[in-house]
Amino acid sequence: MRTWRILLKNLGLAFTDGLEVLRDISLEILPDNIYALVGPNGSGKTTFMKLLAGILKPTRGSIEMLDEDEIPLNMRREVLLSFQNPDISFSHLTLRRDLMEVFNLRGERLEDIWARLADLGIPPEYVDRELDTLSYGWRKILSLSEYLLLPSKLLCLDEPTANLDLLWSMRIWGFLFRERAKRVFGLIFSTHRPEELLIADRILYIDRGRIKEVSHRDLLAINNDYIKAMLTPQMANILANWDTSLAEELRYFISEATEGDKA
Repeated sequence: MRTWRILLKNLGLAFTDGLEVLRDISLEILPDNIYALVGPNGSGKTTFMKLLAGILKPTRGSIEMLDEDEIPLNMRREVLLSFQNPDISFSHLTLRRDLMEVFNLRGERLEDIWARLADLGIPPEYVDRELDTLSYGWRKILSLSEYLLLPSKLLCLDEPTANLDLLWSMRIWGFLFRERAKRVFGLIFSTHRPEELLIADRILYIDRGRIKEVSHRDLLAINNDYIKAMLTPQMANILANWDTSLAEELRYFISEATEGDKA
């Protein structure tokens, strides 16, 4: 059963200097899809996700999140954005201090939070480690754990595997896929890595502020230098033969291969 949807109608965003960053966007975003957001640097990917999270407001058109009864939901509460730099998420030296502040403000029992953190597979000793003593990969996972502890309906990830090698990238995705198997939440991620397109159900292609939802095969028909540089002939062949079963198999493999991996 579909529990919510996001509708964007003729959406646009212009800054005070008149620069139009996003224009003429009409989309429907659904909870059962994983979306890959791709496009050149400066095309508006992060700005688009800020709009979804309610951090920015459109200057034209409309955006709303509706529940199954078509009742509007508060997008600032239901949509979370995880920035590319994990350190932006932390205001304290340790994850425990960060979580104590967040969840004390929400009036939740901290004992429940520690139990849920363990369910996410976070080693107990990492909760009190100073963040600057951890690897970049572990800081990414701890940052994501904060977002996953909050009861959001949609999680937007700004290049979640940027600056990570293939192994750490798999750990990040495995971490997310295992949690998504426990509870349904929507997922949108931006990327420049062609192999990550294979784990997405749908692709949102953005260029010069315009976004359109395309299939994996449709992406091959986009004739510009960015797509040409992104897709090798081998990757183009895989995308031409992509189907949903491939995405499901890859997500299952990544989830199983990285479970219990303490790095």
